[in-house]
Amino acid sequence: MQKNTKNYFLSQPHQPFFVLGVVSAVLFMLLFMLSYKAVFTLVISSNIFHAYSLIFPVFTSVFLGFLLTTFPRFSQTPALEKSIYLSTFVLLATGVVFFLIGSFSAVSLLLLAALLILAAQSYTLYVFYLIYKGSPLAELHDQKWIMIGFGAGIVSNFLFMLGFITENSVILSLAKLIGIYLYLTITAFSVAQRMVPFFSHVIIETNKKLLPTLFALFSLMIVFEIFDMKIGFIFLIIAGIITFKELLSWK
Repeated sequence: MQKNTKNYFLSQPHQPFFVLGVVSAVLFMLLFMLSYKAVFTLVISSNIFHAYSLIFPVFTSVFLGFLLTTFPRFSQTPALEKSIYLSTFVLLATGVVFFLIGSFSAVSLLLLAALLILAAQSYTLYVFYLIYKGSPLAELHDQKWIMIGFGAGIVSNFLFMLGFITENSVILSLAKLIGIYLYLTITAFSVAQRMVPFFSHVIIETNKKLLPTLFALFSLMIVFEIFDMKIGFIFLIIAGIITFKELLSWK
């Protein structure tokens, strides 16, 4: 019975990754609260700890669980072999464990954690690229932007690593902004643009200008924020209006 349960748990990508995301959310929120009670002292600022733990251990786990299952389906290619997504899972899960321990013990463990998570991200992007190149479909707009979003996530994680080493607040702020807007938001919207109309049974033509426009607006906002220019919010307002109009078109 235990063997069958184990085989079922690992039989599809979303199952172990979703569980990892939920467990990570509970553990990191608990650690975050305990740090405020002075039970633990974090080796990085609570702001950066909160951002990194949500962007990578939590949301990246969920993203990988969903996309390692659906990206091949989107592209009309065979499902991934178990060895591929389990390799990613082991890298990510090990990175999450080291980040959890390193958060209250040593920056060196945080760097090791970020490196393992970076390896999981990079390997996944490579797998997505192989699927993208091997797809029989002529139209792969959404897949391309999912990969761009994941690429931004790799940049964000690398900048976090530099920030952990240098303790440079500008680098850490840049890493956080790229992670939130160019990684999480762009990736989520790339998936939503494909999935929401489908599940709503609304037949619409994909707006191919939407994601490049949002990416450009978010990038401008990030530049203005990093240089401490107080008008970055204008680009977010414009992006919000554009997104709202697009959602209305999805009915």
